[in-house]
Amino acid sequence: MEFDDNSDQYKILTVLHVKYAGIACALIGLLATVTAFSFGISYFPWSQYDTSFDAIALIGFIIFLVSGVAVHYMLLHAIHFTKVSQCFYPFLI
Repeated sequence: MEFDDNSDQYKILTVLHVKYAGIACALIGLLATVTAFSFGISYFPWSQYDTSFDAIALIGFIIFLVSGVAVHYMLLHAIHFTKVSQCFYPFLI
């Protein structure tokens, strides 16, 4: 059995290839991560807590941002630049 990238089993509703759906999901996830970080930083009640708690909260927000951006970047990188990802197209969605 030969791998056929254009087979209907790799398309969502026989219209959208799972590669493009994976790219869309990664971009939406990246945007959601940055948006959640921005809202978290903006609406966190910084003035109600001590400086040490604020520092811990800021470190948590930064870890959230870095890990979220890294995961979504790795997904985009895997889809675009590696041949191994062809085997995982059905599992990306």
